[in-house]
Amino acid sequence: MNLAAEVIMREGIRGEQRAIDTNETVGARVRKVIEESGSLLPEDLPVEPPIQEIQTREKARNKLPKPT
Repeated sequence: MNLAAEVIMREGIRGEQRAIDTNETVGARVRKVIEESGSLLPEDLPVEPPIQEIQTREKARNKLPKPT
């Protein structure tokens, strides 16, 4: 479960718009804590290679003879 869902359940929030508003509020607070701590925001993280590229690389690595 994520943090916003926990807050919604714990506070007994009802209604779609109230849940959306709570989700946005929780998200904004989390982002603020990340910024204040000096950590990278998600959009600033480096992009990872596609999973297919990693799978291809792993298959090729597994085909190599193992050192004896």
